[in-house]
Amino acid sequence: MPAAKYQLTENPNEVIRLDDNTKIPHGHRWWDDYEAWLAEGNQPLPIDAEKITKESLIAAIASMRYDLEVAGTSWNGIPVFTDRDSRSVLTSAIVTGQLLGSWPQGWKFADGQFRAVTGDELKAVALAVKQHVDAAFMAEAGHGAAIATLSDQAAIDAYDVSAGWPA
Repeated sequence: MPAAKYQLTENPNEVIRLDDNTKIPHGHRWWDDYEAWLAEGNQPLPIDAEKITKESLIAAIASMRYDLEVAGTSWNGIPVFTDRDSRSVLTSAIVTGQLLGSWPQGWKFADGQFRAVTGDELKAVALAVKQHVDAAFMAEAGHGAAIATLSDQAAIDAYDVSAGWPA
């Protein structure tokens, strides 16, 4: 079914044309266009429906990126935390190891297990985390660029924010 072109209002004798947010009262010459559109089997958005905008799509992809960013990844088949606090602790452990030569004797992974790791292994964990986080941000950037090119309400309504994210 095509994207909605009109939205109902509290006033049953008025609709909003979504392409340009024009209110069309019953009896106006454009009301005939609305009725013809309805006759084709189309349905207007309900009164309380929120219009999808480029801004709402941008907000949705930012939220999806954050959820992916902090969802975790794996290193050598072992689940790894990627939330911002865990990344900070990981970075601190590596900096401390490099500056002071004092590496952690073990690391707690996202499965709750402590494992012995070398400094090089801890750096490899950090690289896996960085690649995961970078992929989330790059997917958001790609969506943002695509959304910027959307030229009309039908394209905005049809845009699929769930496609194109890394696994």
